[in-house]
Amino acid sequence: MKPLINFRDFGGYPTLDGQYVKQGYLYRAGRVDTARSRDLAALRAVGIRTLVDLRSEKERNRGVYLKFRTLAESVSLLPPRSSAPLRVVFLPMDFDEITRKRLMPVLFKRNAVAAVFDIIEGVYRDIVDQVCPQLRQLFDILLTVEAYPLLITCQAGRDRTGFVSAVIQLALGVGAEAVVQDYLRSNAYFLPQARRIVMALKIFSLGLFPTHNLRGVFTSQERYIRTVINKIDEDYGGIHRYLAHCHITPSEQDILKTLLLSKNVAMPGVE
Repeated sequence: MKPLINFRDFGGYPTLDGQYVKQGYLYRAGRVDTARSRDLAALRAVGIRTLVDLRSEKERNRGVYLKFRTLAESVSLLPPRSSAPLRVVFLPMDFDEITRKRLMPVLFKRNAVAAVFDIIEGVYRDIVDQVCPQLRQLFDILLTVEAYPLLITCQAGRDRTGFVSAVIQLALGVGAEAVVQDYLRSNAYFLPQARRIVMALKIFSLGLFPTHNLRGVFTSQERYIRTVINKIDEDYGGIHRYLAHCHITPSEQDILKTLLLSKNVAMPGVE
C-alpha cells in the first residue's frame, strides 16, 4: 500500500462577490485503492458520502494487477459516519490515455521538454470540449444534498481532478487567481513521489531515459490551468455559458451556490 496522495479540501476560497466556498463538503485526492489503512481512516473521519472516480476502467483494473486492493475493497473500509452507504460514481475521462498516446512519439527523445509541455497543454485545452457529458452527470450529484461530503479522485488527483475542481470553483464564483493557486498546490503533494519515480527510471534505464522530459508530466504547470480558464472565457464566453453549453442551467448553477457558499467561511492564508 502507498500513502494517499494529494488529499485535501478544496473549499474555503473566497468568491468574487464576497462569499466563501464551504469547507468540509468538497475533497480531492489521488487513487484511493492504493491507500494505506491509516489514510483510509482519515477519509472515514471526514465522513465521505460520495466518491467520484474519474479514471477509466483500464486504469482502475491496473491496481488489481499490481496486487493493490480493488476500489470495492477500499470502499468497504470507508463506512460513513451515518448509516447511509458510501456511493461510488464512475465518470471516466480519457485524459490519461490521450496524454499517453500523444506523448509517446516524443517522450524518449532528447531535449523534448518544450514539446512535452505543449502536448499536455493541448490535452488540457481539448478536454474542455470533450467532457460536457461527464460534467452534466457530476452536477446531478453536486446538486444532491445527500451527496456531501464528496471526494473526487483520479490517478494522482492532479490533472482530471484539478480540471474538475477548477470548474466547480469557477462555477461558484471563485476568482481565477485563487483557482490557479489551488491547482498548483498539487505540486507540494505529488512532487516527492514524482522524484522517486524519476530516480527509479534513471536506475532501471542505466541513465539512458531522458528523465528531464518528465518535468511537464509530473508537475502541475500554471500554463495548463490558465489554458483551461482562457479557453472557457474566450470560446464559450465564461464559466456560466460554458456550463449552459454542457446543459447545466443557470438555475442549477444558482442552486449549487446556495448549497456550497457561505458568508463566513475562510481558508487561512488565502486573501
